[in-house]
Amino acid sequence: HVPVLVSLVILLASGLLLAASDIETFLPSAWFWVKIALVVLLMINGSVLTLTERRLGEALTEADWMRLRTTAWASIVLWTATAVVGLVLPNIS
Repeated sequence: HVPVLVSLVILLASGLLLAASDIETFLPSAWFWVKIALVVLLMINGSVLTLTERRLGEALTEADWMRLRTTAWASIVLWTATAVVGLVLPNIS
């Protein structure tokens, strides 16, 4: 997941640069800020998932497996929400 986390940092930086290119449009847009927040949540979720994966070589507890399941489901939900907001954003802004 490290390459995904690096890509998310690049995605966040490009989104902020996009906002800087047309501040009048994106700064007041709630949809833009929702998408930025979703990307940040994806970064946090990816970090938790990466830390949990690193423990896979060790004996995992039930709590570790629950964290792995939860972060996997959160990833699916967050990616879907980010894609939907990404489709809505150009049509609303």
